[in-house]
Amino acid sequence: MEITDIEVDDIADSFKAVFYLLTHPGRDKTKSALDELYSYADSVSAQSPAKLKEQNIDIVEKTDHLTDGNVTVSIIAPALARIHKLSHACRADGDSLSLIIAILRYHSNYNYYPDSLSKLIDSGDLNAIPIDPFSNEPFVYINPNFSLRSRNR
Repeated sequence: MEITDIEVDDIADSFKAVFYLLTHPGRDKTKSALDELYSYADSVSAQSPAKLKEQNIDIVEKTDHLTDGNVTVSIIAPALARIHKLSHACRADGDSLSLIIAILRYHSNYNYYPDSLSKLIDSGDLNAIPIDPFSNEPFVYINPNFSLRSRNR
């Protein structure tokens, strides 16, 4: 009698299910672990990726530690680091779009691009120069080619 690949996969899945049931810490411990995980996520969500790097904080490492062998929590934990990075990437994209609009508005008014981003504040096209969350520094603006980029992305 031969065992097919499908049967091997079924056996492996069955073993994983039994292992999960035998090692699952229970509802209360899972809820407690999730509460701790979400609390940690709240504490780091406002910090930029550059700030976390500066402080030597690794979200993945910390969330792995918080899962503590809990399969349910370990399924959710990796997403938190990804969500953190994506949320700051969206913020950086929005800030860079605001900069591009201000630069184009400046060009429309003066028929040349500004020498620096500070000229956008002087002209009233921008209230403040946004900070890139991946470097904690202003975006890089290069004139005359009108290039705008992040330092660390």
